[in-house]
Amino acid sequence: MGKPFRIDIHHHMFPDFLLKALNEVGVSESGGIKIAKWSLEDSIKMMDRLEVETAIFALTEPGITPFVGPHPEKAKELARKINEYMAELHERYPQRFGGFAILPLPNLEDAIEEAIYALDVLKLDGIGLLSNYGPEFLGDDKFEPLFAELNKRKAVAYIHPSTPGPHSWRPHYIPIDSPLEFMFCTTRAAANLIFSGTMEKFQDVDFILSHAAGTLPYLKFRLDEFWVKYKPGQSFKEEKITESWQSLTMPPSGYMAKFWYDNCTATSKIVFEAVKDICGYYRMMYGSDYCFASPLIRDNMDAVLNSYGFTEEEKYLMDRGYAEQLFPRFKK
Repeated sequence: MGKPFRIDIHHHMFPDFLLKALNEVGVSESGGIKIAKWSLEDSIKMMDRLEVETAIFALTEPGITPFVGPHPEKAKELARKINEYMAELHERYPQRFGGFAILPLPNLEDAIEEAIYALDVLKLDGIGLLSNYGPEFLGDDKFEPLFAELNKRKAVAYIHPSTPGPHSWRPHYIPIDSPLEFMFCTTRAAANLIFSGTMEKFQDVDFILSHAAGTLPYLKFRLDEFWVKYKPGQSFKEEKITESWQSLTMPPSGYMAKFWYDNCTATSKIVFEAVKDICGYYRMMYGSDYCFASPLIRDNMDAVLNSYGFTEEEKYLMDRGYAEQLFPRFKK
């Protein structure tokens, strides 16, 4: 094993106080997978084994959303406690840990208040968002005031998938959401951010999409063709949708090239080439998916990364260089 070097931008935490709170409301799974016991010591062991110097923490689905509707004050309290814990870990281990702040969404007013505190006071590395909060996807009008605040601060928005909701149709023989529905919800959110005009309006927000953006890279041609087909004078049922499509100053693939992508559980030549086709280069960063991806999956990811044939510069940029650009406090 070499000296820890990588920056891991897809690294989950579940502090005991959060697990306890979730268990009290009957939540024990994320995307259909049982939430694993997490400890800081286990994170450090895994980081050392995979040559990760710095992990930037984020919460995964369901985050604190089970509390937002029925217990909004509890959601605010948990968000603040988690974000202050992330900031405390960075203070104790400045080169080892960072954090993407959790927000009590979809309560917008509370979320904006917490985002401002997390970025301006705690100095966290960005904001962690879910692809959707129930039926409301990122890019919907309701989130615009939040993105306006993030845009002012040139913030990073890290997007992790959520579930499509209990009443959405799913294939009968795939009873967990993580393998498919997570990918589709990321795709829906990313496309919504493009076609709503959110990315056009808030160009100073850096969006990172988990798992190489789900199925988005494979839809480049299709999305571009539909935008051309329906842009000139097309009347959707909602006039605002037509206006949003017409507000784009370049094809959807141009906005796709502005996303950042992590390679978490998406390490194959097909994915690499799809992202390169969109961006012109491998605009991807390292993500381990600790504490969800199994050691076997993480080792397989590493084997693919090491054998693919990236140049030394490409490998450096993926392992660390791009993350240093977005998070300069970790720059060597």
